[in-house]
Amino acid sequence: MKHAFMITSAINVDMGIYKPIDRLGQTLMTIKSIKEKVPDAKIILIESAPAPLNDRQSAILEHQVDLIVDCTDDPSVREMYEVKEWTVVKNSKFTRQDILKNLIETYCFLSTITMCRNDGEFEDIDRIHKISGRYVLNNNFDSSRYELLYDRIIMAVKQKSQFPMFVNGIDTQYMSRLWSWPAKETDQIIKAYTDGLDFMMDCIKSGMAYCDIEHMLYKYLPKDLITEFAKIGVEGGLAPNGSIVND
Repeated sequence: MKHAFMITSAINVDMGIYKPIDRLGQTLMTIKSIKEKVPDAKIILIESAPAPLNDRQSAILEHQVDLIVDCTDDPSVREMYEVKEWTVVKNSKFTRQDILKNLIETYCFLSTITMCRNDGEFEDIDRIHKISGRYVLNNNFDSSRYELLYDRIIMAVKQKSQFPMFVNGIDTQYMSRLWSWPAKETDQIIKAYTDGLDFMMDCIKSGMAYCDIEHMLYKYLPKDLITEFAKIGVEGGLAPNGSIVND
């Protein structure tokens, strides 16, 4: 089985406790863990921070991955970053940064998988994994498990929402730090992300709702194709406070 890993990344951001130099180092650890677990994997880095990779960062990363897609100069991404005020659920804790992080990552991931499909990047690939940059594959990740589940979307076990139902009407979520799908189902993933992005934008524009990637995935991924792993095999530190999570 031939694997591809798509790393969603935001290195040059001023958010959370990690500085760009830390984020770069953690992203290199993400790449290192992939190469250790799946030595022949294709690795695609999707960068969506407000500022593009600088020459030094690009030079370092180009030697470590097969393809870098830097979305920071995409007109739609620039437009989203430049919006000064997003309306969100009244009296909620959601911030403009919450909205931007989820909306822009969803847009960039959708754009990149569509581009890769159209350009033939997935032609020799059997399974495509999405992994969040700064997180690493750990000893619970076993690539051989996927050979028996070659036609399934693999997610970590779904979790109950932490939001009241009025926020977006979705009471369950799928963690998005690591998940994967059979390459032959890429069109279904593109449809899910297309519908999900529209829903997220509608929530924001309404001023009465908010949806993040985790709830969007639960709402729009084809549930009849999903198999859940109790431990999918990824860990790392949360950006706001450094707390370690292990899925």
